[in-house]
Amino acid sequence: MTSTYAFNLNQNQIMQSGFMIKIEYFLICTTLFFAAMYFCLPVPYSEELALLYPWWAERITFGNIQLYEVFSLLWILLFGHKLVKRDFWIKHALIKGSVVALVLLAIWCGLVSVVTSPLPELDVGRTFRLLHNAALLCAVFYLSRKNHQLLLTCLVSGFLTGTIINLFISYQYPHVICGVLLMAGQNTPGVAMAIAIHMCAWLFSASQSPRAKTFSVFILPIFVFGAVFSASKLAWIIVCLGLIVWAYIFYKADVNRKSIARILKLVKLGLGLFLITFTIYIAFSSFKIMTALEENTETQLLIALEANTEIQSTTGCPDYTSSKSTNPLTKATSVENAPPTIQSLNSLLTSLHKANEHAIRILIRKIHGLNVSNSIRLAYFSGTFEIITKYPFGVGYSGFYEAMISTDIYKSGKAAQEVSMYEANPHSSFLWYATAGGIIGGLLTIISFYLLLKNIKFGLVSALGISGYVFFLTAALSFLAIGLIVPYIFNSIIFIVPTAIAAGWGDQSHKRST
Repeated sequence: MTSTYAFNLNQNQIMQSGFMIKIEYFLICTTLFFAAMYFCLPVPYSEELALLYPWWAERITFGNIQLYEVFSLLWILLFGHKLVKRDFWIKHALIKGSVVALVLLAIWCGLVSVVTSPLPELDVGRTFRLLHNAALLCAVFYLSRKNHQLLLTCLVSGFLTGTIINLFISYQYPHVICGVLLMAGQNTPGVAMAIAIHMCAWLFSASQSPRAKTFSVFILPIFVFGAVFSASKLAWIIVCLGLIVWAYIFYKADVNRKSIARILKLVKLGLGLFLITFTIYIAFSSFKIMTALEENTETQLLIALEANTEIQSTTGCPDYTSSKSTNPLTKATSVENAPPTIQSLNSLLTSLHKANEHAIRILIRKIHGLNVSNSIRLAYFSGTFEIITKYPFGVGYSGFYEAMISTDIYKSGKAAQEVSMYEANPHSSFLWYATAGGIIGGLLTIISFYLLLKNIKFGLVSALGISGYVFFLTAALSFLAIGLIVPYIFNSIIFIVPTAIAAGWGDQSHKRST
């Protein structure tokens, strides 16, 4: 009787344990899905435009807390007791250093902000977001050790959902500047879509399921298109690095059956020749378009307008589409009497030419705005140096505004104009925490970044062997670029979650091999 009671009790405990595990996975998977989706959602160019967006294209928030943070906070509430247990940290020894560094960074910058900055309430929220991400790092790593493929799938699915919504809204409510259609948002959604290219490669390599591999390949072009469409230079860099990974995966692919292996070799050769031919075509076509633009007297107006990033309408832009006779970017060609094959070919070339024309217009904006953009970013480095020299312990998050406008570089007019202390930041994660926490904050930022990269390296190399170095180098360069150019590498999921997944994936593979 006693043994039967003990057996039934044990069965109930197992059932309850299984149910709680499902709840835990549900909370973290939902967190990753919505966090990734929110990153890619459209960013309206004006408050009037934002009112037109449907509810499913907006971020659901509860005060300053976003929906995905609600689910992660529920995990902390239900399962956060694990974080104070000794055996939990023994299992998490791999990421212990990263977690400690993030917590110290959050506490130090938070204390400085509360003492010195003019908006302590806002800065406390920023502090808790860093602490929240440290807890999320633990949770995702813990569950990735058991099922990294599930978490990767949820993350990629979130990026995909947000990308599709953004593309739909961008075409539904077009924002055009001098003939260039712009995505609703630039660095934020563009960078997320570019990182999703890397995550698709990870999912393809981590999965043994043909469905998962097919899914990752099928959605890859959507992310590539979205990231390129964003017209973010940072996103373009990350896209190139992501495509290097995919090229490595494709050309390294091999099969056992000789017949299929021969076909694969022919496909690789054909694809290589196609890419070379296509690159030559794009280069030649671009040269012709740029030559036509330079020879046209109206081009100077176009360039001036394209370089002006504050223009919000196409007023005053030359119309290059009204007449073929005056349009230097098009050439009238009569193919009415040509055979259908020639007509189809001409239609294809015309479409490619128009697409390339649009790309050239975007490049004009980027090229002619590059010097201005670079000088502004260099001004932030000079301004940060002045701030740290004057305030070696930092000025807090919201103290950056007053500190920056007091610098010599800002008074010289070379820096970007700061609007308010609520939004002012140095547009770099490393500079952001260096100004907030001073010398100590800067050192903790570098240490945190190094330790997180170390976790990614261990995870990818342990899981993929030599191939892991290719995955790691491209990811490391991508995250380094993000850290240098935008301020959200630590206070968002864009770096924290991939690190946790890679570390958990590698830890699982390492233990299986040993």
